[in-house]
Amino acid sequence: MVITTSTGGTLRVSTDVNGNWTASVPPGTTTADVDETDPHFSEALPPGYHQTQGTDPTTVIAVANATTSAGINGYNNPGTFVTGHLYIDTNGNGKYDAVLPHGTHGRNATEPEANS
Repeated sequence: MVITTSTGGTLRVSTDVNGNWTASVPPGTTTADVDETDPHFSEALPPGYHQTQGTDPTTVIAVANATTSAGINGYNNPGTFVTGHLYIDTNGNGKYDAVLPHGTHGRNATEPEANS
């Protein structure tokens, strides 16, 4: 995390094993920025992840002698998928013809045939 204080100074803080972080700052407008260029960040969140909760950067007003939350920043990978189409090649020509029955609803692609 890169924290920009109300005086214009910057601090770098790391998260603990639970993702929590704390920075001691002077009162006033403070910005917390997730540093996506940090090697530890890219190790934890490989390419494909995107922010799903919170805002980055987050700006808050740090109140004197109090703890101010900069919120939660959540990231998620929507996944990588491979898709296809299964059909029954009743005429044996090795290609999908629009008139062929699908007949494969609910089958797993790795499920063996009943007579295998």
